Amino acid sequence: MTQKRAVLAGLLTLLVTRICAAQARTDAAGQPPPPAVVGTSSACVPGCREGFVCVGGQCVSACNPPCGPGEICTSTGECASRPSPAPAPQSRPAPQAEPFTVAPSPPPSLTATTRPAESPGARPGPAIGVVFRFPLSASVDLRAGNATATADLNDAIAISPFVQFWVNRNVALGGGLNYFPSFRVTGDPASSSQLDVMLKFAIAAHLSSAVTLYAEGGPGYSLIFWPDSVGQGKPDPEGAVVSVDLGATVALAQSVHLLAGFGYEKGFQSTSVPSGTTSVDEEIHVGYVELFAGLAMQL
Repeated sequence: MTQKRAVLAGLLTLLVTRICAAQARTDAAGQPPPPAVVGTSSACVPGCREGFVCVGGQCVSACNPPCGPGEICTSTGECASRPSPAPAPQSRPAPQAEPFTVAPSPPPSLTATTRPAESPGARPGPAIGVVFRFPLSASVDLRAGNATATADLNDAIAISPFVQFWVNRNVALGGGLNYFPSFRVTGDPASSSQLDVMLKFAIAAHLSSAVTLYAEGGPGYSLIFWPDSVGQGKPDPEGAVVSVDLGATVALAQSVHLLAGFGYEKGFQSTSVPSGTTSVDEEIHVGYVELFAGLAMQL
């Protein structure tokens, strides 16, 4: 009897144990899953950004206590000052095209225009003038056969009109006359006259816009006219002559110049004097050292 009770008690215990195990499985299958672990962001989709954690499916600040105004929570859970935002670039306004306007033409000026300064010296072109020559020394050398004689001349004042053409401001070509209306041998009351036809070449050197130095010279042909008391039956002497002038010009106006300087002239005149059935050659060489002055005008 006792053994039957023990077997019955064992069976009863096994049955209770199985019933309890089955009830436990049934309870486990009907309960919801355990909640997610706090502090992970896997339950928040999408995940939380830096400085936040997922709690109950929501992203909250990882800093406790929360950060104040002007601060942010870092990934380490500490508050830091919020960086200042970079200033927005200022856009320059697009350049606007200026309106095209046509300026009115200025009224014609009534004031006199100033002519540009000219180079110093005579401008290229023609010029005319006249010079008066005053003798500083005048003499005549006479030679007839083997006889020679020298005599001084008096009153040998000459007038010399001329014409020139300036090739450029430094070179001129021209010609002129030297006319001695009356001169006489010292001690002889009879007067003679002389006419020279000259070719001239001039070069100039300019000291300033108003003052110019020049040298002029050239050959010519000379005629001496005897007085009636001497020339009866005696041909007038004629022959070559040369002259040289050294002088300066000063501008009195734009086209008018004053001339002054020194001159030298030497003649080689001759004549043939009848003597019976033959003739005697006479050489009459007249020479002058002169002071001259005059005016020239460019055309």
